Amino acid sequence: MNWTPIKTALETLAPWIAGSLGTPAAGEAVAALEQVFGLTPGTATPNNLSVALAGATPDQIAALKAAELHHQEVMASFGYKLNEGQIQINLADAKSKNWWQSGWRPYLAWWLVNAFVYHVVLFPILVSFFPQLHDMDSPGFAAVSSLLLTLIGARSYEKTKDIDTK
Repeated sequence: MNWTPIKTALETLAPWIAGSLGTPAAGEAVAALEQVFGLTPGTATPNNLSVALAGATPDQIAALKAAELHHQEVMASFGYKLNEGQIQINLADAKSKNWWQSGWRPYLAWWLVNAFVYHVVLFPILVSFFPQLHDMDSPGFAAVSSLLLTLIGARSYEKTKDIDTK
């Protein structure tokens, strides 16, 4: 099913519900829409939801706003639970004495630093001697930079929370 038309219509009224359409959390969002518009559970389609939204009464709009707030709370609690689990995994990784488990971040950091130095320092020097290399400028520079900054941010977070094992 193509949820794009209903998603576009809902983005201003209920952005959390609209953002959930087409994701694993879509079931919760569609159930909320079915309840607001009085549709039989399990029968919502983009077409009948578009029709219901176009003819929505002020009471239904208010109910949609209330459903949006409830959905936002549900998604926030779900996201928090996912983040909490990932934090526990990261703690176990950082505390491990096994280099293969705890050493992947420093290893990755060195590769990213080397790639960054290549793009910022070495590549401009090489281009000055070999102008034909100018066409080889990699669009991966932005990806390398953002990965490096993310890794630096994660490490800074660990240090501020005393997760550092060394």
